[in-house]
Amino acid sequence: MKDLIYIDNYQCFICNKELLFLKLQEGKKMSIPKNAKQIDVEGATVPFFKDETAYYFDSSLTGPPEPMVNAMIGLQLLDDDFKLIMINHKAPMGLFPKIQDSFNYEIIELANDTVTVTFTKKTNTSVDLKNTDTSCQGTGCSS
Repeated sequence: MKDLIYIDNYQCFICNKELLFLKLQEGKKMSIPKNAKQIDVEGATVPFFKDETAYYFDSSLTGPPEPMVNAMIGLQLLDDDFKLIMINHKAPMGLFPKIQDSFNYEIIELANDTVTVTFTKKTNTSVDLKNTDTSCQGTGCSS
């Protein structure tokens, strides 16, 4: 966290939560770690990777609804020990209200006009996202 600097708090009007936006210090960047191995994830439209602590995917070059679809698929992989790290061109605000009961998330703004969203499963929650709507309906879409 020492490479992060505070940007601003942002009130999410969709999920009615205050979000903390952080930014990596100049010269720092987020990428998928070199030791992460690519894995097959059924239904994903972008490559997924896994290391000892996290799953990763980069949807920064895709348009709606792909970032949300891939995030929902990735969230189904999580248990109490792993996190999911999404690299995208902006925070998927329309996703947060759909998952806020089961997942925590942290948004970090990167220097290259992208963000990372780190998702963790809330302890002692059961999650079934298979029938969750992944359509993008305007406000809060990740386009």
